Amino acid sequence: MPSQVDRALPILSLILSLLSLFIILLMTFNPPPMHEVSPWRKPSVGVVFSLICILGILAAVSPKRCSRALHGEEKLSNITYRKIKGHHPDCEAFSTHVIKMGGRTLCAACTGLFTGGVMALTASTLYFSGLWGVEGMELQLILIGILGVAQIFLKPRLRATFRILANALFPIGASLVLIGVDGLFKSLFASMFLNALIVFWIMTRIIVSNWRHLKICFECKSPCGFSGKTV
Repeated sequence: MPSQVDRALPILSLILSLLSLFIILLMTFNPPPMHEVSPWRKPSVGVVFSLICILGILAAVSPKRCSRALHGEEKLSNITYRKIKGHHPDCEAFSTHVIKMGGRTLCAACTGLFTGGVMALTASTLYFSGLWGVEGMELQLILIGILGVAQIFLKPRLRATFRILANALFPIGASLVLIGVDGLFKSLFASMFLNALIVFWIMTRIIVSNWRHLKICFECKSPCGFSGKTV
């Protein structure tokens, strides 16, 4: 069974992520005087966020690497899977975690993250290149974005279709928070710090998903092909 440390890490990461969203919300209604006049702010922030999106998209289309992060295979080294589909165990307990498209089994979460990542990359590129102005919409963007990010941490067990939607909203929400904060604060430090927070949110999502998957495996009573022997 997972150790006390393994159980504490997801909870701590979740608390810190939700707390950071709450702090952003408070600062949105009471923005500090942080305006800077720098021609490099938008390009710099945009490039960093674009790299985050691209890496996320690549991770979503690389099931084997994604599987190591989501399932914590090193922590399940005493379990042997009979078959893996959509980088999930071919088990009834994970039936809502995968979808079938064109005869292939795909991970619902990764499909959503890929779709949302592409949309987030598009939105941020339009904003940071100056093709999309958000003057007067910053508050709305931040509020919608916070909801998009928070729901991924609080979501209950979902069907595959809704799992795709929930995971797509996560990167989209992160991009809207970044765009809104950059437009409202106009601060290189604030925007870069938010980029760092987005990376932390991604890591939290991985840690929490990993914990949920481990919990499903350890609590599962169905004979789904686990040998119980060390790989």
